Amino acid sequence: MKKTVVFLSLFFLSNLAMAQVQIKGMVKGDNGKPLEEASIIDVKSKKGTFTNSSGMFMVSVASLPASLEVSFTGYQRKTITVNTANITEVNLVSKNTELGEVIVVGFGTQKKASQTGAIVSVSQADLKNTPTANVVNALAGRLPGLITQQRSGLPGGDASLLLIRGYGTFNTAGQTPLILVDGVERRFNEVDFNEVDNISILKDASATAVFGVRGANGVIIITTKRGILSAPKVTVSIDRTMQRPTRLPKYLQSYDYSTLFNEAYLNDGGDPNFMPYNATALQKYKDGSDPYLFPDVNWYDTLLRPSAPQLQANVTVRGGTSQLKYFLTGTFLDQEGLLRPELTKFAGYNTNTKYQRFNFRSNIDYSLTKNTIFSMSLSAKHAKQVVPSDGLDFGSGATSLLWWNMARWAPNHAPVYNPDGSLGAFYGNSNLIGDIARKGFTNNFRTDIEANMDLKQKLDMITPGLSFRTKFVYDTYFEYAERRSKTYQAFDYSLNNGGRPVYTARGAESALAFTWVSTFSTKHTYVESAFDYKRAFAGKHEFTGLALFFADRTRSGSGFPFSKLGYAGRSTYAYKGKYLAEANIGYNGTENFAKGMRMGFFPAFSAGWLITEEAWMEKKAPWISYLKLRLSSGKVGNANIGGRRYLYLPDTWGAATGYSFGSGAANALGGSFELNLGNPNVTWETAWKHNIGLESMFFNKSLSVNFDVFYDKRDNILLIRQDVPTLIGQANTPPVNVGKMENKGYELEVKYNKRLSKDFAFDIGGNYNYARNKILYQTEPQRPYPWMERTGKRFGEKFGYIAEGFFNSKEEISKWADQSIFGVIVPGDIKYKDLNGDGKIDQYDQGNIGNPDLPEITYAITNGISYKNFELDVMFQGVTNTSLLVSSQGGWEFYNSAKVANHHMGRWTPATAATATYPRLTQSSSTAKNNFQNSTFWVRDASYIRLKNVALSYNFSKTIVQRLGVDALRLSLTAANIYTWSSFKWFDPEIRTSAGNVYPQLQTYNFTIYTTF
Repeated sequence: MKKTVVFLSLFFLSNLAMAQVQIKGMVKGDNGKPLEEASIIDVKSKKGTFTNSSGMFMVSVASLPASLEVSFTGYQRKTITVNTANITEVNLVSKNTELGEVIVVGFGTQKKASQTGAIVSVSQADLKNTPTANVVNALAGRLPGLITQQRSGLPGGDASLLLIRGYGTFNTAGQTPLILVDGVERRFNEVDFNEVDNISILKDASATAVFGVRGANGVIIITTKRGILSAPKVTVSIDRTMQRPTRLPKYLQSYDYSTLFNEAYLNDGGDPNFMPYNATALQKYKDGSDPYLFPDVNWYDTLLRPSAPQLQANVTVRGGTSQLKYFLTGTFLDQEGLLRPELTKFAGYNTNTKYQRFNFRSNIDYSLTKNTIFSMSLSAKHAKQVVPSDGLDFGSGATSLLWWNMARWAPNHAPVYNPDGSLGAFYGNSNLIGDIARKGFTNNFRTDIEANMDLKQKLDMITPGLSFRTKFVYDTYFEYAERRSKTYQAFDYSLNNGGRPVYTARGAESALAFTWVSTFSTKHTYVESAFDYKRAFAGKHEFTGLALFFADRTRSGSGFPFSKLGYAGRSTYAYKGKYLAEANIGYNGTENFAKGMRMGFFPAFSAGWLITEEAWMEKKAPWISYLKLRLSSGKVGNANIGGRRYLYLPDTWGAATGYSFGSGAANALGGSFELNLGNPNVTWETAWKHNIGLESMFFNKSLSVNFDVFYDKRDNILLIRQDVPTLIGQANTPPVNVGKMENKGYELEVKYNKRLSKDFAFDIGGNYNYARNKILYQTEPQRPYPWMERTGKRFGEKFGYIAEGFFNSKEEISKWADQSIFGVIVPGDIKYKDLNGDGKIDQYDQGNIGNPDLPEITYAITNGISYKNFELDVMFQGVTNTSLLVSSQGGWEFYNSAKVANHHMGRWTPATAATATYPRLTQSSSTAKNNFQNSTFWVRDASYIRLKNVALSYNFSKTIVQRLGVDALRLSLTAANIYTWSSFKWFDPEIRTSAGNVYPQLQTYNFTIYTTF
């Protein structure tokens, strides 16, 4: 109670009139935009303050007139004489426009010029030419250090994997970064592009230490737009998009399929007098003269349309006064799937893949008094996804069975439709048209409501620059899924002895029925309170400070809640705007660990030197516009270690058969055995992060070069011991924090821009990123040879045999190491390298055979040209040092009765032995056979360079828009994933499935109308 009284007293005292004269004003840059954190110093008293996010300030002076010194890093310092307390506007002239930028950091903001951590950001303006239904996918190639990998194009399930500087741990449960939306841990996938103001990537310990046990994998902060001081501005945009697959597998049709199957039959020792397909059948397949008895089905052409539409419409209202500022936006997205609509409409319902989403956001800032601001932020999202049959969720797994069967079903097995219009029967009573349209559908619904309430209070009456803020968050997420199912009939078609058609029914027809429902809800509450301090002294010393507390609780369904609690602190110091120092601390934890192990202390320190602020630099190197050196080091944690909840709890037990007495099993007595062993010492992972960065600009800011080098070491990685022999009788050993891993690399970003005339300007740039990890320690069985060890290798490296080509003769086989472990070896089979030289191929000859799935090197090249009212933007994005291990129908012939593809035409035969690119064919490919072992033959280079985006825009002139009665009008033509250069041709190289049987990546072609009034 006493604390409440004290706080309320401070609240009201801060609004009382003071004896000194208070001068109010605003500071703007030469672009007309307000400058946040500009320094205002009373020349006489040397006391001062900083501007707020709207560029406003209030400073106390002893009397008028008064002299104020106004400064902002990157702008020319200005001294003004003030004769009145009325609002004064101060306009600063920039020395470097980019330095005036304020960037988002952990639990706050900082001037870009004074930040010493490894932080990069991108604004919505930089992403406006990326046509995508999911804003996550717009980040590819945009930010150095951010790795994106889109593994599916499924509507509603196409979000890219996001990683910062690659993998820092081999614990797969905790590899992804912390994602915050408006300062709160939330889902990013459904955030509408039009809501986003800025996306910041925090990469080093200095930037992430305040997040403690949540910061080891980096942090992504999405900041949504807020109101501005302006008359109401209404923006309307309409996007119409056409989508098509980037690359589909190329399979052979019936004639080639049958020809190769005959060849495989003979290779497997078949009798040439009883060929699977005789000459008559082959001719029928070749000329297509009998499509019902000798069908030739291409399921991709049958089921998929050339392109699918997408519509997105948005209305935004933004504006405000000095007292009330607002941002309101609403968006509707309708993304259709690739299935042919004439096939998926059946009996009054439509099963085509479809994703619809409604987004609404309201961000309100209200000044209760001149020192108190109350903010209310509300976001509502409602999404509906439709998938055929029993596709269950928004993830990439939905409809995967459909893509699996499209790749598997042989083209000559049955016709799609029989002569009477009934469905042809494939593999029993299946038909893919029946599967997608006549087995029902699943509707998935998701509703998200997210609410923030913020209160900010200045406490200048205690000391200038001090303020208090508090935040309360309540989020609720509700998921509902329903399935309506039915069965259908398919028919085998044949001719009887008299040549009359015979239809044999397979399966039974049933009515559509409601068969399954699922609900799941999540509630999330978050509380945060903080004191902020910003103060400048004598025009030379700038201090900022942060002391923060937070508590977070999430409860899903009826399970136990997940709780996090912690404290954070930050202190920064700048001397003359050129010598910079910063300390960050996090003290936080989670209830997922035992008492005494839940909280941890995570410090980080950084320093910077803004070299171009030195007086001698301008004289000695005037061509250097900006040069800053920064370094950081610190400790961060990762509590997302996976496994069951409360790993520290005592052992659990289960029923066991027990012991048998005598000779009969009936004499066994029941017993118990240990299921899971608890470990009271389980704790979070610890990451030690070190970073050195150099930021620079040259030639009057036309060229910028930024370079970072980093080294991270992760300790306490949770794992299950693999070095405990089974003879101890306990299969489920307790998890232990003993793993170690390092990750190191560098990032380079280069930009060049030039205006050649009033009408013509261009820019070109790019980024290049390298991150390589190494497992320093993990438990593994004792291996007899070093090449078999996983320790010392990269996470995700592929292991198998080294292929040395194909055997061309029996004599060659007899002289080679014995491979009979895989059966009888014949010419045309793959031969493997005998690594240990013992004369036989076995498990001891398996070593590293390929790069990880995640690329070590990512890069992008961007180019922009503007001529009068036209703008052209182009981006190439690429990856290298990555590979894909292909298997099953993704690469093998006749796998599980599957198809054959174009690359099988290069198979080994005695006639093609010198040029063969594929081993001899066999009727049945399986992992037990020689040619289908994991080996370098099946590891394919998944490097690529992609023409990622092209955008052509036209901005109508002021004369035209005034005639139309609007403020701005813009038309854009954009395209994404236009063309891919890669040595891997079997399917899209970004897809990370060995069989390629997922919803494909999509090309998009988009037309946008954008207007403001």
